Amino acid sequence: MLLDDLNEIDDPGVSDALARLLSMIRRTDAVCIITAYNQPSGRALAQAGLDQSVCLTVPDLSTDEVEEMVVGGGGDAKWAQTLYLAGGFGHPQLVNALISGLRARAWPEDELKRLREFERSDDVEAERVAARRQLVTALPEAAKALLYRVSLTIGRFDRPIVLTLAELQPPIPAPGEQLDLLVGPWIEPYAQQQYRVSPLVANAGEETLGLSAQLGVNRAIAEAYTAGSVLDILKANTAFLHGLRGKSQPALMKLAIGILTAKKSVRRDLADWITGIRLHRTDRPIFAEDTHVSVLLRLSQLVLRAPARDREAVAESWQALQREVAQAASTHPELEKLAIGKALSDTSLSALLPDWVGLILRFAALAGTDVDFGTLDQPIGGIKTPTVCGILFLLQASGIGSVLELKAVFDSLDSLSAEQRAALLVNVAELPSDFSVIVNHAWLAESRQSIDFARCAQLYHEMAAQALRWGLRQLALRCYVARCVMLDEYAVDPEGALKALDEAEQELGADPVLSRARAKVYYRRKDHAAALALLRDSADKAARNDFVEQTFMLREAGISAAETGDWEDAARWFDAAHDAGSKIVTDGLAMMTLGLVADRGIAEFLAGRLPDAIASLAKALEGLPQFDPTASLGAGYLHRVIRHAVFCVNLRVTGKKVMLPEQEGAIVPGMCSNPEPSDMSDMPLGHIDIAWYLLAEAELARDAGSSIAESLRSRLGGKAIPAMEINLRAARLEAAIKASDVHRLFASVSSWVEGLLFVQGLGQSYRSFSPLDPTYGEIEPASPEKFEDANGQRLLANAFFGFGIAASLQGRPEALQALHATMPGQHYSADLTRLVGVMAGALEPDAANEAVETAINLVATRGAELQPDDVFVAALKMIQFIARSTLNTALAPLLAHWLRERWSQAVEQQVFLLRNPATNIPAIRRVIGIEEHTLEYCAHFLCTVAPAATTRLDESLRAYLTDLSMPKSNFAR
Repeated sequence: MLLDDLNEIDDPGVSDALARLLSMIRRTDAVCIITAYNQPSGRALAQAGLDQSVCLTVPDLSTDEVEEMVVGGGGDAKWAQTLYLAGGFGHPQLVNALISGLRARAWPEDELKRLREFERSDDVEAERVAARRQLVTALPEAAKALLYRVSLTIGRFDRPIVLTLAELQPPIPAPGEQLDLLVGPWIEPYAQQQYRVSPLVANAGEETLGLSAQLGVNRAIAEAYTAGSVLDILKANTAFLHGLRGKSQPALMKLAIGILTAKKSVRRDLADWITGIRLHRTDRPIFAEDTHVSVLLRLSQLVLRAPARDREAVAESWQALQREVAQAASTHPELEKLAIGKALSDTSLSALLPDWVGLILRFAALAGTDVDFGTLDQPIGGIKTPTVCGILFLLQASGIGSVLELKAVFDSLDSLSAEQRAALLVNVAELPSDFSVIVNHAWLAESRQSIDFARCAQLYHEMAAQALRWGLRQLALRCYVARCVMLDEYAVDPEGALKALDEAEQELGADPVLSRARAKVYYRRKDHAAALALLRDSADKAARNDFVEQTFMLREAGISAAETGDWEDAARWFDAAHDAGSKIVTDGLAMMTLGLVADRGIAEFLAGRLPDAIASLAKALEGLPQFDPTASLGAGYLHRVIRHAVFCVNLRVTGKKVMLPEQEGAIVPGMCSNPEPSDMSDMPLGHIDIAWYLLAEAELARDAGSSIAESLRSRLGGKAIPAMEINLRAARLEAAIKASDVHRLFASVSSWVEGLLFVQGLGQSYRSFSPLDPTYGEIEPASPEKFEDANGQRLLANAFFGFGIAASLQGRPEALQALHATMPGQHYSADLTRLVGVMAGALEPDAANEAVETAINLVATRGAELQPDDVFVAALKMIQFIARSTLNTALAPLLAHWLRERWSQAVEQQVFLLRNPATNIPAIRRVIGIEEHTLEYCAHFLCTVAPAATTRLDESLRAYLTDLSMPKSNFAR
């Protein structure tokens, strides 16, 4: 059963009757389909025994559905889009009428073409006339009158605009009730609180309302949409179209001013939304009723076409504007100045206007000195005496998009008098970077892929000659340097670039600008020594007022110094680059400047100045929070690379670098201030608190102070990361051990053991630590019983053994004696006290069970007197302890240094004590020459010297050393 147009379902009587009907249908197992304009209310559905799931919204036809209908009716599918638009954007009734008529007429080609050009269809109009006849009989007069007014609206509208139209004379009573009556059959709900007129009655008011009434409706809509201090971009285009129809001077004036005063950043959005103005015809004034408003609208069209950088479209609007201004010259002479001034001062139109050089001179003649530069939409920085011609030339030149365009500007300048050229270029010459701002902008604006570098190099050569004829040496210099860039960076012809600079020097004489350009060529070809030599000579003379160029130049000098191995000099250059960059306030340069602080820190570290490096890297970390790492590619890179720099310093200071692949701990000079950073957004970003811990650990491990470690709590808001706190405790202990400082040993050993006990208590969960999202908390204090049990005693012994090995390898027997003398007052166990006594030589050792203690005492007390075999045996005892100790990264470098020192003496002064010296000494010399400090190296060293030692290694110990000398994977460590 089909119940069509059951639009009164919400009526209680109708819903009650429907419920009874549906009950009967259910008993007969039949199907019932009901159509209605509006979805029934929940109450009506519930009364009929239904729910929302039975309701299906049927939208207008899609283009695919229209295409299916066209093909089914014998038409060509290519016309589907045309018929979709002509049929009220897919209105089923209109599309059906249209296709039926065309099919009956055998799809006439000429009619279809007219439809494509938006001519009205007789079939559609006939359907609309029929609908209007239905209106006469179906609607009350008030609802009908409201619908005629609303039918003139363009696109979507809301309820308030309907109420506004109802208030026009004569007013329509109860407009809200009339709207509710119309919604469904004649006004379609479009979105939340949004409506549109049914295509069946669209523009019905044009056939039923008088011209004055139509004007009033259109004017009311335009002025309602432009009321208030903020224009709604969604209504702006509709406001313009209604403003033209209603001849509303206030609405059109407000709209034009809103567009002209909008920020440049939103112009592209405006251009996309306000198509009525952007695409308006140019063969006649936009608003002939008011010349002033019409000129403002034409200017609005001009700026809306600017974002696309379509020169032809801009020229079309500009020529129309010039015609209209000329036609109104007798009555509105001020319009020419207004039009030219606004067009030239709007940076979105920079370099787009035809003959903008001539327009600047024309505007200067019209305006004289009566110009307020504060009204321009771009600040004028670094210019002492702004002039009309100078400032406008700068604004326009900022839009030059290619070297060919720049050459055209040079040709225009060439045709002027010297006085006119001087007037145009006066403010360019005052800029910190003088003429390079316009010379370099041209090639920077071109795509690297499409630039014709050979042609550009020739054009710059020609421009240099023109500048010389004008007597502008600095401009000629910049053109020669730009020619060099084309040859070096684009043609990859450094020799040609250097030759071009030689030619420039022949024409102009020596100049720091040319020296700087040469240095850049050498820098790019990685001849850092040559680049650095030139920069040392010219850095203080080149780009004196251009802090941006200074920053880049001094950074390159720092990189070159680093690449030549002079990290001390590199630190000075990076510091100077930072000082230069700090004088300019821009986000991009601010990130680079902060990166230079970290680069300086790396250079200071590699120059051997760890305290200064720690201070610089701390300053870099402190500056990072001002940049959101997700805001830009550069900010994300800066956050990651500064953390990486801190990580690299930590690895090298703590000796952990050997535990990672080389590339993971790599340092590249200038990496933190890279002005062209790579995209590292796919790489993890460790928490910044981890970086602070790494820096504090590096500071403690090398005895470079403790300021970072002491300030960690305040930096972390009173919190702590237990997993990282353990590293700090280890760094304090290791620093005390390497310094043989008994007082600091006792001050740090208990907290170190406490940290290890905490880790043991965590078990496998300790391995789940994430540097991206670290766990905060505190290390729980250990009870006395924990220190006294076997595990606690073993850990304490580990620390004392480490102290003894470090002291003995560094020839400090007095440190062992001081440790022994202090032990009684520390109340350690008898076993630990004995351990220290044997190491200090105060107690007789048990040779079978105290081999390491004995070796420590032997090395500490006999030192240089040891024979090679004694050295070999003592090292064997020590390396076995070090290999299983948590202090191995601190002790292994000391053992490596001692082995090299002792065996160097052996091959030089104790050859007679070596076995088979002729065979073994070459291998020993080679292993001594290896500059490594790892446990693996020490094991390899002992394997190498074993054949020369008197003591013979058994196979198990030989296999142990061989295995120990093999590189281990990160996981294994």
